[in-house]
Amino acid sequence: MEQVRLFFSHSSKDDDFGRRLVADLRAHLGDDAAWYDVSGGLHGGDEWWNRIVAEITARDTFLVLLSPDALASDWVPREMSIAYWQHVKLGKRLLPLMYRTCELPPDWQLIQALRFTDELPYDERLTRLLRDLGYAGPITTVSLTAQPALANGVASTATLDIAKTPLTPKERLVARLIQEVHTAFGRENWRQVLLRAQTLQDEAPEAMTPLLWRELGLAALELKQGDIALAAFNNASTDDPYDVPTIRAKAQTHVLLKQYHEATKLLERAQSYIPMDEAEPQLALLTELIDLLRRQRRWKEALVVCERALSLDPQSAFVWANKANALSFLKRSDEALEACERALALDENNAVVGESTGNVLYNVGRFPEALAAYERTIALDPAHASAWNGKGNALFELQRHEEALAAFDHSITVDPRYVTAWNNKGFVLEYLKRFREALAAYNWAIHLDPAYIPAWNNKTNVLRSLGLDAEAVETEREAREQEKSS
Repeated sequence: MEQVRLFFSHSSKDDDFGRRLVADLRAHLGDDAAWYDVSGGLHGGDEWWNRIVAEITARDTFLVLLSPDALASDWVPREMSIAYWQHVKLGKRLLPLMYRTCELPPDWQLIQALRFTDELPYDERLTRLLRDLGYAGPITTVSLTAQPALANGVASTATLDIAKTPLTPKERLVARLIQEVHTAFGRENWRQVLLRAQTLQDEAPEAMTPLLWRELGLAALELKQGDIALAAFNNASTDDPYDVPTIRAKAQTHVLLKQYHEATKLLERAQSYIPMDEAEPQLALLTELIDLLRRQRRWKEALVVCERALSLDPQSAFVWANKANALSFLKRSDEALEACERALALDENNAVVGESTGNVLYNVGRFPEALAAYERTIALDPAHASAWNGKGNALFELQRHEEALAAFDHSITVDPRYVTAWNNKGFVLEYLKRFREALAAYNWAIHLDPAYIPAWNNKTNVLRSLGLDAEAVETEREAREQEKSS
């Protein structure tokens, strides 16, 4: 296998365990495999920090031993920040080990952490880590008494008695594929992640670790291959069904597959897996849940979740805007307008706030003001498909039908799978008595989402306008069947 070179970040308070682990890593991966600062950041000073930065930069993998002490230290968070930047810009691999439970910084929360707590046998943890690093050879744990001295990040393994059995061709292939999956993932080369992970599944399914499954799932999600992503996340969850980042990714996959109910259930369940006092991850989960409930037009539930989110962060413009939306659709117009004002006061240049303001004004019949709000939103974000859709609705109410049609077309250009915009386009075409074009728009909306009942109902009406009564009756029957099954 290609030589792994990793930087080992840790707190000095976790040094006993860190020394043991780095000795085992070097014994199996080579003397230069891991750079380890025995001081745990206690040296300090510009010269030492420059050495730290140089070592992080020179090595392809950043391993951090996570614990409350690590995150409370002066050095580990700084090292993590540098490594994360290099992960984003250069594809450096990040490998967090959850040694003692702690709350990760927000940018690290979607990086899969390996469970490394003492409740798991040490040899099991070591084996999983070595396999994730691409090592396919025999594994022998170094005894505590046999550990070599460590000095300035360098250790000798001359006293270690580790079997060096030559690898078989299959073991070499497996080691290379594991390393290449991780490398491709770091480089965001999603198709190569799929290709190499699926080859690894075929050749050695036992080599697929939860981390590899999760990287496969995230790559498939990026490529909009929902079925592959869902299967991968299910496999990733086998080892730890309570891992919140995996649950969130799985929920996103259900959204991709338009399985909103399943996604909602997952996010609701995940809330109880986050400690009650950890406000930031709780809030992140609640905002995703708000968006899901909004998609399903479950306004009463969305309002309840908005209130919970505001109890955690009363200054969130995003949550106030969504609260305004929910109140508006629940016909609580005065409260909705008040919530809009709160959202605008917090962040008037937020596209979500602008669109919600347009929705609330539209729902109370203030169409010119709604149109202005949608246009301000589009100026902030020209690719905001739902703001273009809202603009089309406002223009229609103002009897500017051709402009409304153009707005719906623009919404569809931004998001060709936007079902509501296709349905609204059909409605304008039907109003303009362009029945064949309207029928095509309704058919496309139904093709995108067979459970979208308004498109079925509008299709029935346009078929009758075309004198196709038998087809209209059949469409009504199909709509009833869809309504029963949804």
